[in-house]
Amino acid sequence: MKDVFLDTDPGIDDAMALIYLASCPSVNIRAISTVMGNASLDNCTANALFLKEKFRLTAPIYRGASLCINGKEPHSFPDHVHGKNGLGDVVPINTELCCESHSAHRAMANLALQSPSKITLLAIGQLTNVALAILAHVNFSKDLNEIILMGGSLNFPGNVTAWAEANIYGDPEAADIVLRSEVPITMVGLDVTMKTRISQKFLKDLTSGLGDLGGFLDQINGFYANHYAKHTENYDFPMHDSLAAIFLTNPELFITRRGWLSVVKHGNERGKTLFRADEKGPHTVCVDVDVTNALDLFRQKILDKYS
Repeated sequence: MKDVFLDTDPGIDDAMALIYLASCPSVNIRAISTVMGNASLDNCTANALFLKEKFRLTAPIYRGASLCINGKEPHSFPDHVHGKNGLGDVVPINTELCCESHSAHRAMANLALQSPSKITLLAIGQLTNVALAILAHVNFSKDLNEIILMGGSLNFPGNVTAWAEANIYGDPEAADIVLRSEVPITMVGLDVTMKTRISQKFLKDLTSGLGDLGGFLDQINGFYANHYAKHTENYDFPMHDSLAAIFLTNPELFITRRGWLSVVKHGNERGKTLFRADEKGPHTVCVDVDVTNALDLFRQKILDKYS
């Protein structure tokens, strides 16, 4: 079983990643931290607490940073993709649950230091909290098992600019700090997430067996799908954050390359990820995925747990 610290910015696709992780017996979610990205930090934190209750999770939740690593305010939030509240504006976000008192980066460092087994950090938002932990806690990089991140792209166009993927673009300076750390890192980027798409039929097959919970998932994903339908002829949408979670549980479904990752921090290509192939490099990049089996696994795990 893998002990996992999840850093997330819920986010419709984050919600889907979270319910998948909660469905996997091989995953022990030790803690969750929030970061701004798909919505404001306040909304992302409220969403994480709401989803914790809805998915019947027990992991503590820690509130993350409200500013980028360089102290600047975050960019405007993608209301057109995730809604103003981050979950499609389709249900009231109500819960009596509260965050823990520690900051996200302190919680990351404490758990990595104190855990009997090394922690895997799954980062599916921008990397501000992770960078703060690396800067503030000397041994944090050495205490981690690995970082799996959803973000970046090698050969696929960006989804914020022509070059940049949203999670890296949100805080390129933080991404640079993380990529320069000594932690083994796997990037699950647009090269694989954009080809792994959830169709209307797939979503119906999944949600129809989940009762009220299925209704909720159908509603939030309907908002997400409508955004993508405006730009394509098909009512389908990419599986972003969930695919990083699937790599965590089933890396054999992916084709990868080893090497060195870096990020452009200045100019028109700010937020672009670069890769230099090297079998001795510390970074792993996903370049292809078994789409059919990844989708089948995702659906079956959730149905086994919640139907």
